Amino acid sequence: MRTLHLVRGGDVTLTLPAGARADVEIQVNGADSERQIRSEFPELSVTRRGATLRGEGKLNGGGSKVTIQATSGTVTLKKGPGV
Repeated sequence: MRTLHLVRGGDVTLTLPAGARADVEIQVNGADSERQIRSEFPELSVTRRGATLRGEGKLNGGGSKVTIQATSGTVTLKKGPGV
């Protein structure tokens, strides 16, 4: 995997292998709850600024860039089987 960039209105679910090495940036605009970013990877930390939620983290030490931008939806980052 090199770079993945998703832009979408509504919900986004992305499943990455458990051992994926990635630098993840998630942004949800128009968020009304901290639960609009959900991650099975504990490396992801979520912060809020006004109605914008931002999740960032280096999965398994970091690696390929993964960027997700959503509007008024929930972004879910799931762990799949190992690599």
